[in-house]
Amino acid sequence: MPDQLTPVSPLNGYASSHDGTSLAEVTGLALVSLAVSTGNGKAFAAAVKKAWKIEVPPPGMSTTTSDIRLIWTAPDQYHLLMPEPAGNPSGDPLAPVMKAVSDTAWLTDQSDSYCMLRLEGPRAREALERICPLDLHPGSFAVDAASRTAMEHLGVLLIREQADRYLLMSARSSAQSFLHAVETSLENIT
Repeated sequence: MPDQLTPVSPLNGYASSHDGTSLAEVTGLALVSLAVSTGNGKAFAAAVKKAWKIEVPPPGMSTTTSDIRLIWTAPDQYHLLMPEPAGNPSGDPLAPVMKAVSDTAWLTDQSDSYCMLRLEGPRAREALERICPLDLHPGSFAVDAASRTAMEHLGVLLIREQADRYLLMSARSSAQSFLHAVETSLENIT
């Protein structure tokens, strides 16, 4: 019988630091895409509040508890970012989310489709401004803001987690190019 397969992260746990600002791959998180089914917006919002004690975020924002983040991605569409399910033999994050939202939304496990990077430190925004067309000034892109954008030629979902901390998500298939773009920008400001 063949050995059991083990998951491998897209960037092999990459981490670097430049002049007090760090860039690191984020692992151990599950990502579920939710599309609210027609006419179920209020029921979905109630289910989210009951299950995770958070409100459905308005456009361009995310809401969070200590370990769950619900991200607005389009009208009636969200991403749910959460720790990988512990004690779940299949590693399937859909079961607990399906239980929470029942028939109010359609779900897709996106966990292995994305590469995630966290850029954190006093020069994080400066590094992002070199490659991101969004206005990242705190008055325009507040803590918990979330937006789809492009960095170099890659599609990215950008979330401002804290004042100087950003979570960046892009397609796993271009993980090396994604890392190169962010790392090069960080290197060029230090």
